[in-house]
Amino acid sequence: MITAHPEWTARRVAEETGRELPYVHSLAWSKGLKTAPMRASRPKLITRPKILSRGPTLTGIIAAQPHEIFTAIDQIVPRGLDYDRRKEVVSEMILAVLEGELNLADAKAAYPRFLSSS
Repeated sequence: MITAHPEWTARRVAEETGRELPYVHSLAWSKGLKTAPMRASRPKLITRPKILSRGPTLTGIIAAQPHEIFTAIDQIVPRGLDYDRRKEVVSEMILAVLEGELNLADAKAAYPRFLSSS
């Protein structure tokens, strides 16, 4: 059985007990016997960046009450976009529908054009 002072490093435990360093590391890991220096010397994990907050849906921000045009376009534009950019794309698409330049049935196919123009 390996016992060690909390300030000892894994290398010192290996030297004191005559065990190999990988054995001490694996035993400490499996038993949860990580001393402060062992935790400090452990390499930091590289993690993926956290998902950005998508922000609230635009219902109630641009339109006072949900409207069928607004709701349809709000569902077409992906919420994974940056909040401000998404708001611009939705606004431009609603304006195009209201001006008669865009048919609501064709809005899904026309979305990339509005995305590239924003």
